[in-house]
Amino acid sequence: MTDLWWRTTWMEAVWSSDLKPLPTLVAAVYADHARDGRTAWVTLDRLIERTRLSRDAAIRARRA
Repeated sequence: MTDLWWRTTWMEAVWSSDLKPLPTLVAAVYADHARDGRTAWVTLDRLIERTRLSRDAAIRARRA
């Protein structure tokens, strides 16, 4: 139950941010994987799967 609360909180922060589209997409994937107030682990393969970005684009987007 706590995980769901954190995911909702992170997702609300993403949607209310002034991020550009690609960072918003990446942040939304991380928000979807939020487990507590400080951590959200997403593998590169999962990020690629969820965003449909190429491997190189996903790596660049993660750095942004």
